[in-house]
Amino acid sequence: MQGVDRVAFVEGDRGPIGAIALKSYVVAETRIASVDVRLRRRLASTAVKDLGNPLRAGDRVVLVGDVATTGRQLVHAASRLKKRADDLQITALVYYDRCRGAEGSLLDHGVGLVKYMTEPAHNVVVQAGQVGKSPA
Repeated sequence: MQGVDRVAFVEGDRGPIGAIALKSYVVAETRIASVDVRLRRRLASTAVKDLGNPLRAGDRVVLVGDVATTGRQLVHAASRLKKRADDLQITALVYYDRCRGAEGSLLDHGVGLVKYMTEPAHNVVVQAGQVGKSPA
């Protein structure tokens, strides 16, 4: 993750279950400062927690999520981050993209999407840690 200033993790309505495992791994491996973005409608508490290391204008941020479907949650998290500092360069990184509009929604909001795995209907297979097109 060269050139990344911050790693941001999304905690949604169902709690931080997926984010905890991802955060633990990514922070331990990269030693990059992290930010938590809490998006909870039920508790009326949307917050960005930077744990004493605030975002700065121009920071390059990787917004980590486990699954992307429509991209609503990632777009919301990115907009919360952008309110904290000007000119953030945000890229979303997800383990699994369900290919139901997330990439387009994110691009519409100036956020790129990097994905490890996509919906099988989109002809992508994962074998032994390798990602590639399935044979036709």
